Amino acid sequence: MLNPKTLLVSFSLLCGAIAFAQDRTISGKVVSTKENVGVAGVSITVKGTNTGTSTGPDGAFSLTAPAGRVTLQLSSVGYVTKEHVVEASQNNIVIDFRYLYNFHIF
Repeated sequence: MLNPKTLLVSFSLLCGAIAFAQDRTISGKVVSTKENVGVAGVSITVKGTNTGTSTGPDGAFSLTAPAGRVTLQLSSVGYVTKEHVVEASQNNIVIDFRYLYNFHIF
């Protein structure tokens, strides 16, 4: 049979590990720098993880990230690939996304 002290220590260590492994949800919108409108289909990943998502038709997104400061990597055809740092206190953000080329539609 297990010693009660051993059980208590094991339980405390398990609770501590769970507390440090908490995730958070980061939500926001990706907008074009030039027009200030939402950009659809932008791939967003949390740097150093396999966690990611894509923006919806209005540029909105939501993803799960580790607690603390994280870096989001954004990419889409026709836009400059970007990294955006999200501080631990930020959970709702707006990210400016710049066209790869300067073009004009006549």
